[in-house]
Amino acid sequence: ALTYNILGFHSGQVSIQTITQGQKLCMQELTKAAKSSVSDLLRPVQQAAINLTSQCQDPVVLTGEVMDEEELLQRSAETANVLLDYYIRMNVACVSYIFGDYDRASVQSLKIQDIADKFPAVYAINVQAFYDGLSSYALARTTNSRTKWIKRGRKMRKKFINWA
Repeated sequence: ALTYNILGFHSGQVSIQTITQGQKLCMQELTKAAKSSVSDLLRPVQQAAINLTSQCQDPVVLTGEVMDEEELLQRSAETANVLLDYYIRMNVACVSYIFGDYDRASVQSLKIQDIADKFPAVYAINVQAFYDGLSSYALARTTNSRTKWIKRGRKMRKKFINWA
């Protein structure tokens, strides 16, 4: 269920309402089973989906109904849960790009650019490369560092293609 919800959200193949409903059910089951580490991995994508429905204070910050971005990042650092840190930052990059905060999307993507080295088979590699590339190309159009961002965008495109 965790993988389905994450893939459904990032692929756009399922409506946001269906995703949020499915995620709520999944979270309830994980809570009943006392699987907090697994439910923590679902929280970022669930909050990102909620942010896309405008049910939050700031759409580029994953703080709202199911999580507090800063608290969950702190918990991931305290428990050395690198995968959780990646999932949080990947979803922050996603909503930041969608809502036009390309700087924030780029900063978050840069913090997790080594995901392929640590988790070579994880789906998040593809998503990280996708949003990193998109935000890089957007920054190439809107900043004075055009060459830097185009180069980064090409690097992410290659990473995306290689992973796929």
